[in-house]
Amino acid sequence: VICVECQVVNDTDDIQIDKDGWSARTIHMGNSVMFEYMVIVRKDTPTVLTDTFNWETVA
Repeated sequence: VICVECQVVNDTDDIQIDKDGWSARTIHMGNSVMFEYMVIVRKDTPTVLTDTFNWETVA
């Protein structure tokens, strides 16, 4: 099982890590979102364990 973590930003993708060593921010404080998918990696087919959002419902 692996976790794939993605970040989507509307500005530059240059980030800084806060002093807590965990929180990530864009250097220009632009809007961003992070999300993660938990995936079972198998020989033939991966299985995504994380519920995913149905983007077709977004108007």
